Amino acid sequence: MGIIPTSLPPWLFLLVSLASPSSPCPAPCQCKWQDGLNTLDCVERNITKLPLYSNTIEAMVLDRNDLSMLEPYEFFNAKWSHLRRVSMKFCQLDSVKEDLFTGLTNLHYLDLSHNYITYLDKFPSLPVLRTLDLSHNLLHSIHKDSFSTLGPSLERIDLSQNLLTSIPSTSFTLLPKLRQLSLGDNPWHCDCMLGDLHSELTQK
Repeated sequence: MGIIPTSLPPWLFLLVSLASPSSPCPAPCQCKWQDGLNTLDCVERNITKLPLYSNTIEAMVLDRNDLSMLEPYEFFNAKWSHLRRVSMKFCQLDSVKEDLFTGLTNLHYLDLSHNYITYLDKFPSLPVLRTLDLSHNLLHSIHKDSFSTLGPSLERIDLSQNLLTSIPSTSFTLLPKLRQLSLGDNPWHCDCMLGDLHSELTQK
C-alpha cells in the first residue's frame, strides 16, 4: 500500500500559487496581456460606471461606452490609483472634470480622443504622465493653466482635429520634457497670440 503524503512539497505549492490569479477579472470585461501590461478590456460592454477593482490590472480600455456621467474622484474612490494606462475613446465625454483623474499618480498614458469635449479646464496633478491624447474632440478653448499641473514627465500632447483658433502662449511653459505637440487640422486665427505660442514652442 502506497504512502499518501500529508503535505505538498514546497515547489508544488509554488506552482499552484502562480497558476491561481490573486483576483478575478471584473465582469463584464476581459483580462488580457496587451502592450506589456495586464489590461482590462471593457470595449463596448455597455457600462456607465468603472468596473470593480482588481489589484492585478495595470491598464484599462474603456472605449465605446457611455461614461459621460462619471463622478469626481471616481477612479480614486474605486481604488484604481495604480493604473498606468487609461483609454476612453468614443465615451461621449463632453468635458474633463478636474477631479475625475485625481489620484492616478502612476498614470503614464491617457487617451480621451474621439469625444465631445469642448473646453479644457485644469487637469489634476499626474506626475508621471507621458502621453495625453485629446484629438478628434470639439475643443474651442483651453485654459492657460490646463496643463500646468500635469507634471514634468509629459512628452506628447495631441490636440489635432479640434476647433481651436488660438491657445495661450504660456500653456506649455511648465512642461520641460514636451517633445511632440500635434496641432494640425484646427481653424487657427493668425494673430499675436498664435505668434507668441510659436515663439514659446521654438524655444523649447
